[in-house]
Amino acid sequence: EVDHIKTAGGLPQFVKTLVGLDKAAARNAFAGFIRDNELNSDQIEFVDMIINALSINGIVSPSQLYEQPFTLLNDRGLSGLFDAETSATIVSLIKDLNQELAA
Repeated sequence: EVDHIKTAGGLPQFVKTLVGLDKAAARNAFAGFIRDNELNSDQIEFVDMIINALSINGIVSPSQLYEQPFTLLNDRGLSGLFDAETSATIVSLIKDLNQELAA
């Protein structure tokens, strides 16, 4: 439907929401972040949830990190598991991936 294509951000975005992002590519995008930060088990699981969402949906909006399923580990989602600086890094990684996918 044309409305779905428009709300997805155009045809390329719409197609990516259908096929998702390669899981290895999503994992690779977060590899440096995981390596450079000492994450606890909940934080690692949260990052894995982001990677899974990217591989299924192709695009993840930063606002989704404060909704189900991301609030399963902490009611406050992203900000409940990470400090402000680390949260900003995660959001930046997601925005970069979303921009690459939109190109």
